[in-house]
Amino acid sequence: MIGTNDGKTRFPATETAVLAIGEALLAAVVCLVYFLLGKFSFPVLLGALLGALLAVGNFLLLTLSVNRAVDRILSERGEGAMSEEESADFAAAHQGQVAAAVRFSFLLRMLGLAAILIAGFLSGWFDALATLITLLPWRAFLSLGGILGKKTAQNGKNADRIRKEDQNE
Repeated sequence: MIGTNDGKTRFPATETAVLAIGEALLAAVVCLVYFLLGKFSFPVLLGALLGALLAVGNFLLLTLSVNRAVDRILSERGEGAMSEEESADFAAAHQGQVAAAVRFSFLLRMLGLAAILIAGFLSGWFDALATLITLLPWRAFLSLGGILGKKTAQNGKNADRIRKEDQNE
């Protein structure tokens, strides 16, 4: 998802972990609420798990498709160094290709999600509400993870600064 200095993209392990933890916690809360309401059942548990798995899987497929599109364009760039202007021109010239690849991936992912959800709901094995509750807030978890990550990074920078100041005294 994010480029590295060697031109290869990295796997977003931190973001995936944040999303998986958020989804697991939400699935547990959904099951607890159903239990407290006296409505808990095996389809509720399966629905909450399905929604969580689909959210994480969708994120991973999104990451894979964007990485693949960017890597394909970067391979056309070659190994030589580029000035900022050349780099901006290259990015502008290939922006449409990346956008088209991402749009196509979005279409395939949404069709796949729809097919899985429809089949799951028609089977009767999955509670629709529990599934949708855990499926929908994946962006919120990623945003929260980003906010918390920045806060943690800032705290780490402050701790480093304080240590350096203490060493200088």
